[in-house]
Amino acid sequence: MKKAPAISFIILLTMSLAIGCHAQDYDFSQYKPDPRETDLYLVYHVKPSGRDRTTFQESVDFIADLLSGHKGVVPGASGYYLNRSKFSPDGARITIFARNQDSAQEVAAWMTALSGSRKIRIVPYVSELNGQSVMTKHYEGDEKSFRRYLSLYTPVILECMQHDEEKTRDAFKSLIDSGGMDIELFEKSSYFMSLGYEERSAFIRSLFFNRKWMHMAINFALGYDED
Repeated sequence: MKKAPAISFIILLTMSLAIGCHAQDYDFSQYKPDPRETDLYLVYHVKPSGRDRTTFQESVDFIADLLSGHKGVVPGASGYYLNRSKFSPDGARITIFARNQDSAQEVAAWMTALSGSRKIRIVPYVSELNGQSVMTKHYEGDEKSFRRYLSLYTPVILECMQHDEEKTRDAFKSLIDSGGMDIELFEKSSYFMSLGYEERSAFIRSLFFNRKWMHMAINFALGYDED
């Protein structure tokens, strides 16, 4: 009878360690995005596999953990970004840049493997593969800078959300209401701080460049899908 507390302690310790592992910081240390104007792009709408019901934020958290497990690397990708899926609002839309057809096939093989191993479920009928487009046709500005900005906001916002989700959401709500926000929030992202000073400055300028660029990050942070 006296051994029961020790057993309970071991169980609680095991649960604590499991929770601690799940709460580990994201790792995007090997993510080195460099999308070019001519890169192809692939679009997937995905959800965590094995869940009948989920939320957009749960889908994002799951994908973030998945990316973090690969240190931010998607094989064949020159960059990627997340936002909300129009076709499945509780899922996430991941747009992946690829240098050429060979790289695009590498990306597609990776996504197919994740689906085959039942880690993710790809929403059927709506994937876009090996596309090429001038994205700034609708968003204005410099194409390469825009693609660079898109490829950076995902890890930066994910890490800010992990640090303080409520504060991050409040900051982006302020951006909607007043056009301004506490940019020191980004210093809570180790990925943001790993960028050089000029790169950090360029990211901040890109965020405030115009509302068409700004709304991409706002939609991701707040789970919106609005113009």
